[in-house]
Amino acid sequence: MAKMKLILDGIQRKKPILNDAKVIWEDVDVIIEDQELSGQLHLTATSEGLIMDFFEKDANDPIITQSITLEDFINFMQNNT
Repeated sequence: MAKMKLILDGIQRKKPILNDAKVIWEDVDVIIEDQELSGQLHLTATSEGLIMDFFEKDANDPIITQSITLEDFINFMQNNT
């Protein structure tokens, strides 16, 4: 299992990350299937990979979810350089 460090604004957090780290973008405007939506994009980094969720405003469940393992992400980077 990969170890995780968290760096915020260039400063490394002293405690290691035990489970996951999340970044949330608010007020994201997108067009999905010809429908204009506004909501939040959540990016969760875990020791196994990345999870991306898009939540429509005031929704409890994401309308789009995508994940990628660390190995698949590194392979993607390798094949797209």
